[in-house]
Amino acid sequence: MFNFFWDRVSAPWLMSRNASRLFGASAIVLMAGTILLLSDAPQGSGPLSSLFWATVGVSASLGAFFLWTGMLRFWRLWDTSSRAARRVWFVVLLIGVFYGAILYYALVYLRLRGVTSSSVNHE
Repeated sequence: MFNFFWDRVSAPWLMSRNASRLFGASAIVLMAGTILLLSDAPQGSGPLSSLFWATVGVSASLGAFFLWTGMLRFWRLWDTSSRAARRVWFVVLLIGVFYGAILYYALVYLRLRGVTSSSVNHE
């Protein structure tokens, strides 16, 4: 399943501005969805409330999967960190799953994308 989607996406796309924006939006939706679902926000039983909470849940789920698999793919193809750092980040991605992917996006992906994107013809 992992390769079914990502084999259809070019490796240079992972370094594109569009990919960075989509990964960032996924991270924000996941964090906001987690905060909303864990908070004491009133969850009414009306149709609009149900639609809102369903949208939050689906968006957070899809964003989490997209971000996590995208960061794993980036880690595999583009991460030029030391071998030890790559191992640590693999464990963070594996155990931290979606929240590990947010950390990897913020601390590694954005830094490496800024360094490497100038050498990649992506747009």
